[in-house]
Amino acid sequence: MITCIIIDDNPAVCDTLQLILGEFYSKRITVLAIAESIEVGEAAIIDLRPDIIFLDAHLPNVGGSALISRMYRNHIYKGIETIKIFLYTAKTEVYESIKDSEWRYPVRILNKGIQTIENFGELIEEAQLWIDTERATKTLRIGSEVFYVGDIEYFETDSPNVNVFVNGHAHRAGYPLAHFKKMITDQPTSAMPLPQYFFFATNDYIFNRTFVESYSQDTVMLKNGRPTVLSRIQRPAFETWWRG
Repeated sequence: MITCIIIDDNPAVCDTLQLILGEFYSKRITVLAIAESIEVGEAAIIDLRPDIIFLDAHLPNVGGSALISRMYRNHIYKGIETIKIFLYTAKTEVYESIKDSEWRYPVRILNKGIQTIENFGELIEEAQLWIDTERATKTLRIGSEVFYVGDIEYFETDSPNVNVFVNGHAHRAGYPLAHFKKMITDQPTSAMPLPQYFFFATNDYIFNRTFVESYSQDTVMLKNGRPTVLSRIQRPAFETWWRG
């Protein structure tokens, strides 16, 4: 089941989108939240981590495209690169001006003015394929189970092995932390993309970058409320990434 958030300052548009998705595609997509302001939308993304966002290109004060950049730049949601975004406009001239733009993030431009109910079904299929393809190529085997790396929160040494926390649950791995560190320091490939997700904070602890909530001085706070103190050696590298 795909999860989504709708961000649009027009209540009628929000209601229409929710009605279409809920009435015709409720078995394939769930609307987690509707936001009629930038602030509420940002908070919903942080809290709910949706698979996709339906984002109005004409939000007051900050346009949809600017909001995407701002969220990443200000670390409002550092893992936004894992979210698929449908940026839409009902103005044909605006659509024509941005449809061929190159984006750093996974963005699909929609001319909302010509979308039909059937089109939304096609969009959901496209999003599902988008998500399934990413999840299939970004996996990690832990024991007899295979996990999508975006769901792994952190690795923690439990000598002589490691506990791997996935969606709040611990899974005991039959390898020391050095085994996973080697994967992370290797060059990323489509089959093993760990470096772009993970950062090792100390000799005993590796966390997923997309679960970072905040950073202050030498302490990283994860979205699950767990604080992590960075080692002195690792601090400069993390700060470079965080400011990046």
